[in-house]
Amino acid sequence: MTGLTDTSRQRGFTLIELILVIILLGIVATASFRFVGIGTQAYVDANDRLRLLNQSRFVMERLTRELRNSVPNSIRIAANCLEFSPMRYAGTYFQAPIQSTGDKLVLVSLDRDIDGNLLTASVGDRVVINATQAGYLYDLEQDRAIQLATGFSEQMPVGEPQGVREMTLTDDVNFARSSPRQRIYVAAPPVSYCVNQGQVYRFSDYGWLTTPQNFTALSGLATPQLMAQQVTNTASQAAFRFNDENVLTRNNVVLIYLTFTNQAGESMYFSREVHIANVP
Repeated sequence: MTGLTDTSRQRGFTLIELILVIILLGIVATASFRFVGIGTQAYVDANDRLRLLNQSRFVMERLTRELRNSVPNSIRIAANCLEFSPMRYAGTYFQAPIQSTGDKLVLVSLDRDIDGNLLTASVGDRVVINATQAGYLYDLEQDRAIQLATGFSEQMPVGEPQGVREMTLTDDVNFARSSPRQRIYVAAPPVSYCVNQGQVYRFSDYGWLTTPQNFTALSGLATPQLMAQQVTNTASQAAFRFNDENVLTRNNVVLIYLTFTNQAGESMYFSREVHIANVP
């Protein structure tokens, strides 16, 4: 025979068929890649939102708890910095040099730490009686607060009820006014929270200052601790405000407003009022 029949001939792909197959495979691959990419991006975005939510909740909760445990009337604001004095402990005094000089205080306090031990004062703390405004705490010349120096003693006399303590000072002191309810506070050195360039910082261990300081000044006195990032408050959105109007006889109110924005441009807004008991 001189040739092959049609049924016995081997046929291959034509060039057009090959091009069509390549195009179809490309379309399928592109669709698959986009599908995987969308899922991956959704996962990344969800993680970014969760991370931003966690850090924003952390700084809001931490600041709120610290403020609620601060000394009454210790709040000060300078620029975007909020300052307050943590309360070491509070109590009731029975003996104190009010409008007279002396070196001894007798008081009772049952405040305890997390392990159940009675809290005690430390060198550098301030003892406060009837400080009805921040200046009375931070300025010792007002005679509403004294600072505990090295050599002071705090003892709990044997035979006295639990919590009664005698504090002997290194020098004679004089408190200008008594407290209507004989309240006494032991204030720890102050702490500041500052918002600067999209970040929230916490300052401590910089000592007692007569006037409140901004972020730049505090940075020269202590090492800032980063608490949160991606804060995007506008110039008209003050991060901290303090309501100390005279009508608020039982509480002072600190207003916290922070806006957080993630990499996708999504924003979270946090606004909170923190009420601080005001019992001088």
